[in-house]
Amino acid sequence: MKRVACCLVACLAGIAFEPVSADPFIAGNILLSTDGTVYEYTPAGVQVQEITVPELDSPYFPYSSAGKARDIIVHPSGELLVFNGKFPASMSTYDPGADSWTHQSFTDWDMVANVAYGGIATDGRFVYVCDSTLGSSSNPGGVVRFDRQDGSAIRSSVSRDAHDLALGLDGFLYTLSGENTVNKFDPANLDHLGDIYIGSGLRGLAVDVDGSMFVVAGGWRLRHYAADGSFLGELELPTAGTVFTSEHQDVDLLPDGSILVGQRWGSVVQTDRDFSSATAFQGPTERPTFVAFTNAVPEPSTAILAGIAAIALAVLGVRRRRTPT
Repeated sequence: MKRVACCLVACLAGIAFEPVSADPFIAGNILLSTDGTVYEYTPAGVQVQEITVPELDSPYFPYSSAGKARDIIVHPSGELLVFNGKFPASMSTYDPGADSWTHQSFTDWDMVANVAYGGIATDGRFVYVCDSTLGSSSNPGGVVRFDRQDGSAIRSSVSRDAHDLALGLDGFLYTLSGENTVNKFDPANLDHLGDIYIGSGLRGLAVDVDGSMFVVAGGWRLRHYAADGSFLGELELPTAGTVFTSEHQDVDLLPDGSILVGQRWGSVVQTDRDFSSATAFQGPTERPTFVAFTNAVPEPSTAILAGIAAIALAVLGVRRRRTPT
């Protein structure tokens, strides 16, 4: 009996201290999507690993750089979600535990060939992607939402040409339409809630808890707008590498205020919502670069470990009382 109890304690200890394998990304690191590959970097600009995204050929056009992987996000499960391709686009999911890919598309979901376009976001159950009209009123655009529970997908009823998308920290969904319009949606039913007109030449969007917007465009600037579209301020962004350009294309925001900006020629900028500082490092290519933060890996809490230990001791006590003297 004592042997059984000891084995149980060993198994419980193994469960408590077994490394979490569902998420290969290191908490606090940065993901870059560029030229068909996703790279993990430390904030200091040191490459950790790379993941090649499968090339999904278009039935209409030969595979080209404009059709490769675009925006990325890490799902709470630890899976990597990728806005992949253009005509048609696919929502590609990488399971690091199984080292496997799955792909899901939707009728008339596509994106123009501009390599700076294509946004993806998730709230856990649902995955949201922006959809382009491709210049045709007969080809709907706006937001496509995938349900990870039942595999279904729907499109917003109001068609808006969208080239970037953000799930705001205020709980609403936003897209960039054209180069000066932000469209607001209710993620629960994809109802269109209105438009906000700001700036010009807009490329990437992130939205804070108060509904204020951080937007990247040309001119080396990260701009900050209030929820009503009024201008609040801007930050001149640094760059890195050998190619110097004023065009940035992607922005990501964490609840703690950390901001990432991806640049068209491979630089990655780190700053915060207060614009207190800004640093840059050069990514692996001089190609358009989308950015995302990694997820934190949940660790067993002290309470859980204490509970497991108490159960193990109780089992030992029961076994000992039942042992004949």
